[in-house]
Parts: sequence; C-alpha cells; structure tokens
Amino acid sequence: MALTYCHECGKQVSTEAKSCPSCGAVASALRQRVAEERVKKGLAPTLSASEKAADDKQTRVIAWVITLAVVALLGALVWWLFISPSASEKEAAAEAALPDSVRIERQNIRMLRGRASQVVRLAKRSVEARLLDPESARFGSVWAGGDSQFVACGMVNSKNRFGGYTGEQFFVAMGSVVVFDADVEKMDRKGRALARSLRAACDTTYGFSRQ
Repeated sequence: MALTYCHECGKQVSTEAKSCPSCGAVASALRQRVAEERVKKGLAPTLSASEKAADDKQTRVIAWVITLAVVALLGALVWWLFISPSASEKEAAAEAALPDSVRIERQNIRMLRGRASQVVRLAKRSVEARLLDPESARFGSVWAGGDSQFVACGMVNSKNRFGGYTGEQFFVAMGSVVVFDADVEKMDRKGRALARSLRAACDTTYGFSRQ
C-alpha cells in the first residue's frame, strides 16, 4: 500500500483508497495521479508484483513497530500504577531497615517538627489578638523554642491607630499568653521573672520551625 497526494486537497492518501478521506476525490483520479508520478520517474504506470510485495512488507513492519510501542507503553503504565512501590512505601522500607536508635530519633524529630509548627500557628493568632489592627500584622522570623514545653518567639510589625506601622517588636508567646518587650517594664517581679524565663526559652530553640 503506497501513499500519494490527493490532486484536489494535497493531503496524503493511500493508492488503494476508493476516494480521498479528506475531500472525497474519486479513486480513478488518484490512480491517474500515481501513474503520472511513476512515469515521470521512469517507472511502469502500475506497481509490479515485487514492488507490491516490498510495499506490503514495509507496511507490516511499520504496523508491528507501532503495536510493540503501544504494548510497551501500556506495560510501563500498568507497572507504574499498580506494581511499582510508591515513594512512601520506599521511605517506610528504608526506615524499617535502620537501627532502632536511629529510627526512634527520626520519629522524635518528626513529632517535634509537627508540634513546633502548631505552636507557631497558635502564637501568631494570639499575637494578632493583642494588636490594635490584627489584619495589618506582618510577621518576620517566628520560631519555636524551649525544651519540653515549646514557646514561640519572633518579630511582628503592625499599624497604630493613625494607620502607620510602628516598627518590628519582639514577642514571646506560650499558648494565649503573649509578652512584648514593651510589656516587661510594666510587670511586677513575678511577671518579669516569667518573661525572662520565656525569653530564655527562645535561645534553646531546636530550629524545627521557622515560619
């Protein structure tokens, strides 16, 4: 099966087609076009038996190549979807092969990271509640610190009653309790002692959360 170009639309069409699939040109005109092209090349107007056999063989080879490519693609897709282990399964298998001490340490780190993130999110909400204009809050670096009892430490800038930003101020938050640097001077002795202990916790951060 050879290909030629339709004399009407110029698109490729089989020499054995009864009509052009694109424009509907009749087969007789298509065969005439093929014959004219062959004569121009010094060939017989129609295909010889050997040419037809070679053409059929080429067509079968192309069909086999396409079939094999489709089968290989489908096989790869099935393997990727249903057989290959997922990234989480590979990670779980790799971690299971680690020594117990290393595995436990990694689990503790993941737990601390999750807890630190929760502490930071809660602290930001608590800090915003203390501000005159909560929606204007612009947080700088905020991190979780402390040993067993995490506190959140960081910088925040917000607008005053005149609509201007006052500049960054340091804060320490533990749950709903928020202490700004400016608050310390107004506290009594117990309050200042608490503020100092919270501030000291900021220096013992594990660096698990920098949101």
